[in-house]
Amino acid sequence: MQIALISDTHLTPFEPAFDANLLAAKRWISTQAIDLTIHLGDITADGAVRSDELGYAAAQLADWPSPLRMI
Repeated sequence: MQIALISDTHLTPFEPAFDANLLAAKRWISTQAIDLTIHLGDITADGAVRSDELGYAAAQLADWPSPLRMI
């Protein structure tokens, strides 16, 4: 089983640079035989205060190229 680990994506609609980082990881994972991706945390920049970031992050991660679990 091949597992990819990602973390600290800090997704927010207010900082597009973080989206570029996520896209780079997503592209790489899609070219590998990855069976599972685990996100180790810091999914949003400030989702504890800005609940809109949670929806934004969910949308960005919705079509992930492998099964995705978040810790």
